[in-house]
Amino acid sequence: MAARCNLIVTTTPSREPLLQAADIRPGTHLTAVGADGFGKQELAAELFGRAAVLAVDSRAQCFDHGDSSYALRQGVVPKERFVELGELIADRTLARTQDDQITIADLTGLAVQDIQIAKLACDRLARSAA
Repeated sequence: MAARCNLIVTTTPSREPLLQAADIRPGTHLTAVGADGFGKQELAAELFGRAAVLAVDSRAQCFDHGDSSYALRQGVVPKERFVELGELIADRTLARTQDDQITIADLTGLAVQDIQIAKLACDRLARSAA
């Protein structure tokens, strides 16, 4: 089923990878939010090796216990390949440059980001309703 998707969001408490590298077609974006604690994993480490863009909400948290941590520990990708969301927003050259590139956002949860995203969504909703 994943092979037919171009956007996948995982939000599970899985303790083993749900998606393998071979499951993902070129051009797919994945956002993984379920691996927010030790021992959780939704994405196979090899999938990070296929991705052109590796975004994280917090390097420290994701390298410690996000899906990214498995890719790092297994030597699939170096730490330097990861960009934080703020860096990606500030420098669009760090984003996808071709439609067939796989991109991954590994999010372990940062309260300040969550609050700002919720505030932005509420503001936009209020403006569209007016």
